[in-house]
Amino acid sequence: MSQTTSKHIYNKISFPRYSTEFELQAEIFFRFKALGVPIRGEISSSSKADSDLTASVCKFDLVVFSPSSFEALAIIEVKRPEISRHKITSLPQTEQTRKYIRFGVPVYLCKSFSTVDDVVNIVMKRVLELNPNFNKFNASPVL
Repeated sequence: MSQTTSKHIYNKISFPRYSTEFELQAEIFFRFKALGVPIRGEISSSSKADSDLTASVCKFDLVVFSPSSFEALAIIEVKRPEISRHKITSLPQTEQTRKYIRFGVPVYLCKSFSTVDDVVNIVMKRVLELNPNFNKFNASPVL
């Protein structure tokens, strides 16, 4: 009776050259959490065009909500740096962008850690304009 041994072949996992979308989402998420601003990730919502009878589902990377009314104030879309050449204020006109605009909420693009501060500052300015009495120390806890 012969005994066979199985050999395992392991694949190598290479360290990424760029920041991942998840890492950028996590950084933005925790910045807003530290400020006491309600933010949620991977939010799904139905989108329907006026002339379209069928609804499609949009999945937003991050959505910032009003601390007082919990209405959506901003959508933050995160793209990998190597596939995005657009600046924070210049979103590509894609089907995805057109669907997002139908929600009537500003959409911001973040593609690297160097633009995280800009995105957080722009969105926080909107939060404070629409919630002038907001103070992170009296913000409602949000899970």
